[in-house]
Amino acid sequence: MKKTEHGKSLLDFIIFVLIIIIALFIYLNFIKPKYSSVDPHNEITKFEVLDTDSTTYQKYFYNQLNDNGKYIYYTILNNIETLKEGTQLIKIDINKPDVSDSFQNAWDAICLDRPEIFYIDTNKFMLESQTMTNILGQKKYSYTLKPSTGNSSYLQDTWKTKSDVNNSINQIEDLANQIVKNANGSRYNQVKYVHDYIVANTSYDNSSENVSNIYGALINKKALCEGYTETFKYLLDKLNIPNVIVYGKALKENSDPEEHSWNYVQMDDGKWYAVDCTWDDPIIIGGGKLPEKNKYTYFLK
Repeated sequence: MKKTEHGKSLLDFIIFVLIIIIALFIYLNFIKPKYSSVDPHNEITKFEVLDTDSTTYQKYFYNQLNDNGKYIYYTILNNIETLKEGTQLIKIDINKPDVSDSFQNAWDAICLDRPEIFYIDTNKFMLESQTMTNILGQKKYSYTLKPSTGNSSYLQDTWKTKSDVNNSINQIEDLANQIVKNANGSRYNQVKYVHDYIVANTSYDNSSENVSNIYGALINKKALCEGYTETFKYLLDKLNIPNVIVYGKALKENSDPEEHSWNYVQMDDGKWYAVDCTWDDPIIIGGGKLPEKNKYTYFLK
């Protein structure tokens, strides 16, 4: 039976609609990425709303990141409670072929801006990437933060559970609040009090756990330069005194260079001064007590 012109037109229209529907389905499910790009005025600002108490100096290293790094930075911060469990996976929604450098820079920035995140072992933490190719050859990328290969948790060995982490956080908070409560007077007096407390109550040690974080310095009273430096920042942050952590090289007595960290503090004159609590607390060969005047050799330089 011969088709009428009306029947042919109707069939053509149905085929056309089906083609549109199929094309739309392929685009939405296989071609269009969930985040085609990271806009700091869109995706990132919704995270910053949750962090309105932090000031510019508390995001000093964050401000140096590219857009992907900033997105990763705030994704991690907004999963702090999840991180405390040590085993949970955290998804990073960035559809880019390689964000490993952005991830490393973001994690480094968090470690420098946020010494209160002391319970994560960087060596147990990794970014896993996955790539999917659709029927049109388009690639889609996804990333997940997880324990690194061979590790069941990315917590430091000291902590096994989220409850352990929270107990240690409370322990540190209680002591820190006592310290800053006694740091009175001018900014100079406050900075000096914190410096003196750390020097008087911390021993340089490279044989104990957590010597590179605030738990080791404040609770165990033992630390390496990272522990001194991060504790100084942590306490000054509580006093709302602008300060940053600095990593670089220092010269030993024999002039050989070594990795080292210290702080810079902004004083009332608007200038930034170096403070090195570690070097103001040297190990005295043969014992004895450091002369009072020598406690300030590297204070506000």
